[in-house]
Amino acid sequence: MGKTGKPELTLSTHQDSSLVSENIDDEEATISPTSSTMSSASFLDPIETAAGLENIFDMFVYVDGRRFLKDKDSKCYLPCDEQEAYRTYKRHYLYRFIWKGNYSAPVLEELSFGARVLDVGCAEGTWLINMSSEYPLSTFVGVDIAPVFPEVTQKNVAFLQCNALDGLPFPNDTFDFVRQGFLIVSINWQEWKDKLIKELIRVTKTGGYIEVMDVDIKYYRNGGLSKYLTSFLTEHFEKIGINPIASRDVLKAFEDLNDVVTVSPIEEKIHPFGSWAGKLGEMSSEGHIEAFESLEALLCPALKATKEEYRQMLIDLAEEYNRCKTYSKTYRVLVRKNKDL
Repeated sequence: MGKTGKPELTLSTHQDSSLVSENIDDEEATISPTSSTMSSASFLDPIETAAGLENIFDMFVYVDGRRFLKDKDSKCYLPCDEQEAYRTYKRHYLYRFIWKGNYSAPVLEELSFGARVLDVGCAEGTWLINMSSEYPLSTFVGVDIAPVFPEVTQKNVAFLQCNALDGLPFPNDTFDFVRQGFLIVSINWQEWKDKLIKELIRVTKTGGYIEVMDVDIKYYRNGGLSKYLTSFLTEHFEKIGINPIASRDVLKAFEDLNDVVTVSPIEEKIHPFGSWAGKLGEMSSEGHIEAFESLEALLCPALKATKEEYRQMLIDLAEEYNRCKTYSKTYRVLVRKNKDL
């Protein structure tokens, strides 16, 4: 069990491989939980802790038993409930393994001796909990529009519900390290480029680092079903102003501000799906299918499919991933702030 009382994944490698080539050996990586069963992690119920029963109907809408945030300014199309929090909790450990760590920024010394760290779009907060355990002298703050925060936290962690597009509620030059993860496909791209990128820079101290980590909705060596679903999702996201393949655009957005930041070359890692890539591929495929399950309320009516047809589609998709040896890429964009905007 981890320090938060949640089952933590133990990550180990048979060989030192960064999984950056197309030919990924089955035996290069294994991922196994420390406990034999992965019971649901414990998260605060936002009905009880944030809104109160009197505000439940203003804050959430329920679709097929899943709870969604009701916010006219939010592009969040994923559920806001404990099931989704547990999915993103597991996702954290998967990507920590892929990247061989929680971050790429050269901030080890600062974290070890006491830094201020902000996670924008922190979701259920696993990255923060993980980091706060590793660096007890540093202070960690997470913000998210949806209040699904962990029930047990270390004393050096705080969470705040807010819409980052309305501005981050912190003074200029507050944080040594600002991190944004898995937020690009949940936010209007133009607003990110016009508003949030400037907020990330504003609250970072001069000399501090900003790291954006995400995935592109783009798949390699994929079959017909994957191409169909990817094409549909890409079209849907573009219609509502979301950039589904944003890695190079994120990099360019920072490069356009090169008078105030220094931009490092983009980093990428392979993210394989299916048992052809060993335990890593199996868990990646499982997590990806769970993400599609979270999209059921959105995709079923749009695809004009019944629930049964959609769920069979996901079974077929997992088989196709393995057969085609499909993979995607995850990226990190790292910048250093040189001066204020």
